[in-house]
Amino acid sequence: MLSKPARDRPALRRVPYFFTNKINIAMTSTNRKIYVTIQDLHRLKVLLQAVTSPAYELAGQQRKYLESLSQEIDRAEVVDRKDLPQGVVTIQSRVRYQDLESGKEDEVTLVMPEQADYSQRLISILAPIGTALFAYREGDELSWEVPAGTRRIKILEVWPPKDEEKA
Repeated sequence: MLSKPARDRPALRRVPYFFTNKINIAMTSTNRKIYVTIQDLHRLKVLLQAVTSPAYELAGQQRKYLESLSQEIDRAEVVDRKDLPQGVVTIQSRVRYQDLESGKEDEVTLVMPEQADYSQRLISILAPIGTALFAYREGDELSWEVPAGTRRIKILEVWPPKDEEKA
């Protein structure tokens, strides 16, 4: 993600969205155990290494988001897929959630950035909603700041990646 010159960026309040240390959730990040699968850890470490390389020009706030993502991954308990507690959102999970303000429900699949396609409801791990959902569980309520205000959702249901459903 390349940063735009300041004159080309909208004059919006920049608020961090990445993970629990930047998201105001019902539980605090220090008392909530999060899980990351070995497979997701590898994918995210590769992604973080790529987007933080000198080849990418990142704005200061973008760099902070990525550092927050890295910190969350570092504090996570790394488990094999077979040992992951039921209902935890991973990459390739399908998630049904409810907007707590409007009551509207939505269903998305969390994917790596190169697979994202909003028309197919494939949401990037780096999108604000993607980073908010990652590593949370069914029943969790969370909120985070977006330029238009505070977004609050509740995770209603999580389906594992398709390849795990058959196992």
